[in-house]
Amino acid sequence: MSREKRVRDLVGTLPLCKVGPEDDLKTLAAVLAKTVEGDNPDPLALVMDGSQIIGTVNRADLLSALEPPYTKGRIKMEVFWEGLFTEQWCGIVSGKVKDFMRSPVVVDINDTLMKAAHVMTENRVSTVLVLDADRVAGTLSVIDLIQELVKIDPGKSYLSQAILGESQSAREGNDIGLPKCSH
Repeated sequence: MSREKRVRDLVGTLPLCKVGPEDDLKTLAAVLAKTVEGDNPDPLALVMDGSQIIGTVNRADLLSALEPPYTKGRIKMEVFWEGLFTEQWCGIVSGKVKDFMRSPVVVDINDTLMKAAHVMTENRVSTVLVLDADRVAGTLSVIDLIQELVKIDPGKSYLSQAILGESQSAREGNDIGLPKCSH
């Protein structure tokens, strides 16, 4: 019986990039700059308090920290960009990771890929931690999901396979009117 893949089918290894909550942003930047994980150009830094993961930070989070507050609101102001990158960095470089980290975004190892995609887009992250019985089993990235999209055969009816099972559906000649993947 064919079924739609789950997070467990794509889960990757844990990132090697780790920082402490009291580390400064210069340390975080150095760690992120030298860490590239396989096909994932946006590694996830785990913020560790001892052996416990208390947060995460990626490269986009670090760049977002650079943005002055007046560039983020509804009211748009004229921005003088010249020198702002360096000025902003000098203003936050000694800040602590704990002040810029986000809460870990997680999915369950048994979740569907669609649920994982929803969690990623809802939280605006490119990598999530995968939990297996409250233990971190690995990561799942947007790239993992996009690579899986490439493998999908547009001529197959995936919903009927997932609901009825491929063998039962074929045996009974049952087409219950579920949509086929079309392009």
